[in-house]
Amino acid sequence: MAYVFYDFETTGPNAYHDQIIRFAAARTDGDFQILERFETECALLDSVVPCPTHMRSLLLPAAQLEKPGLPSHYTMVRSIQQRLSKWSPTLFLSNGAIAFGEHALRQALYKTLHNPYLTNTNGNCRTDVTRLVQATFAHLPDALTIPRTDKGRADFDLERLAVANGFTSALALGPERRVDACIFLCRLIEASAPEIWSMFMQHSKKTSVENFVRTERVFALSDVYNGRAYRWLMTVIGENPDNASELLAYNLAMDPEELAQLSEPDLEFRLDQMPRPLRRLKSNGCPMLAYPDEFPVALADGIDIAEIERRAEFLCRDAALRSRLVSTFYRLHPKATPPDYVEHLIYEGFFPRPDEVRMTAFHEATSWMRRYEIANEFEDDRLRTIALRLVHAEDPAVIPPARRRILDRRLANRVAGTDVNAPWRNLRATLNEFDALLMAASAEQIAVLEGHRERLRARWDHSQTVLA
Repeated sequence: MAYVFYDFETTGPNAYHDQIIRFAAARTDGDFQILERFETECALLDSVVPCPTHMRSLLLPAAQLEKPGLPSHYTMVRSIQQRLSKWSPTLFLSNGAIAFGEHALRQALYKTLHNPYLTNTNGNCRTDVTRLVQATFAHLPDALTIPRTDKGRADFDLERLAVANGFTSALALGPERRVDACIFLCRLIEASAPEIWSMFMQHSKKTSVENFVRTERVFALSDVYNGRAYRWLMTVIGENPDNASELLAYNLAMDPEELAQLSEPDLEFRLDQMPRPLRRLKSNGCPMLAYPDEFPVALADGIDIAEIERRAEFLCRDAALRSRLVSTFYRLHPKATPPDYVEHLIYEGFFPRPDEVRMTAFHEATSWMRRYEIANEFEDDRLRTIALRLVHAEDPAVIPPARRRILDRRLANRVAGTDVNAPWRNLRATLNEFDALLMAASAEQIAVLEGHRERLRARWDHSQTVLA
């Protein structure tokens, strides 16, 4: 089986509104030998204000984002989509994929009119190297050398973790080096903890997770919080009515018969108290699952596996209690309404089939004038908005002057910070961050920060000219 490892750098920590600026990937064989590499980068979008703290951390000069000849963001993402599609079907692996990476990559694909679900559709599946390392730590803590923070907690920073286990590289810090570090750690885990590797490969597919937890009445679930591992014996009692990928599992350390006796107000109160009886289990979120006897879970005094199985059986037989627990939980934790910004509407339904055809036509068009025409034909408001943004970013001259002025002002308002409640970074607030950052910066960092401040001041002046 072939694997694809990828990593990237962004302008900041916001998966919805920051931008990928450098991307690296490597395709390996089943023994983790690299078969092909791919790297690309792009210029900064005018709609994105970089996070100065992030730029300081990366030591990324402003000039790096404006080098002559850099591909546009659209061109870069097109090349990423084409290369990853060429390497498909495969298993995609990335560091921090579930918490951030997958969301940022999906946004990049979505905001360039591509299928955002590239890594988990059409025979592809995905997993998260961070979660793999954490599962190894939770189940077989001696299989890896885990560095510690100043507070003595496990530190899962990719670079420090890989180096602590013998990783060396001549590459500078960046996506390519992190890809190699991921490959190194996976090779090490497969050799030193093959049962963990096998378990994670099995559960890299959503359907495999769902089959496992629905077939096994009692299963072990592990997770890591603040550098500490936790493990529970669980049973699935239902699913999120708004999201079939989210299952609801019951912690069998608590006797369900006690909850069955509670009034509705008391049940609501109990479900929000620690230890919590219910946990969300996302079948597409790389859960750390195992058989109960594979990695034994410590049980409280007076409880044995027979009692655990009795509790699971009790829940299995009491459909009314399961239904009550599920409905009460989701009444306490209702689905959040996404902000009414196109970036946050990515998961609000699939695209109409005619629009999928238009997306392909948009990419295959030979001129931006033709793409502008297609942009106006989209049925889905999200796609129409995205397509017009792309045309405005790539070749605004093809847009009629009156409409172009509207789009120019919309962009200037966006980056200037006119909408103070907007969830993206703006120039007004960002420029106010520099003085404090410069006071605590090294000489090298000061040079980076001063360059970005100068560039953002120029952008502020331009936005005010457009809005005048």
